[in-house]
Amino acid sequence: MTMREVERKLGERIGHAEERLEQEIGHVEEVLEHELERPTVPKAAVLYGDIVYWGTILGSFVTVLGSILAFVTELNYLEPELVLSAIWEGRSVDEVWQQAGGERPDGHWYIEHLTRGDGLTMAGIALGVFVVVPGMLAATWHLLRERQRLFAGFGLTAAGITVAAMFA
Repeated sequence: MTMREVERKLGERIGHAEERLEQEIGHVEEVLEHELERPTVPKAAVLYGDIVYWGTILGSFVTVLGSILAFVTELNYLEPELVLSAIWEGRSVDEVWQQAGGERPDGHWYIEHLTRGDGLTMAGIALGVFVVVPGMLAATWHLLRERQRLFAGFGLTAAGITVAAMFA
């Protein structure tokens, strides 16, 4: 074999290797593009998430404000020192209520005491929990508009169960 034939064969092999390398690079680029694509989040999930996020933040601010009022002012339905002492002693809920303020009230007692620190604190906690209902209803509405009746039914059922649990 002459030197020219060796050079020609090497040139052919280099050409084939370059073609294969370009193909592999193209394949790797396609895989990377696919891997780096952001998944699309359904609009119903975004609606639910935004409502719950901002509602929880609002509930947290109300809770903190109520806690500050409870410990800094005298505006309380129950005395915080008595409640905390009874809790740290491991007493039951009924015992805590009896020691701190008499008989345990039913339901949403804090609504009548929103101007007091502990009432406002409890209202903030309730808001943080309740905010899932408007989130679910907004997501359900959007699912109905997209004609996804099964998931909309699940959302409506979950919202109904949550509301029923609040009054149980």
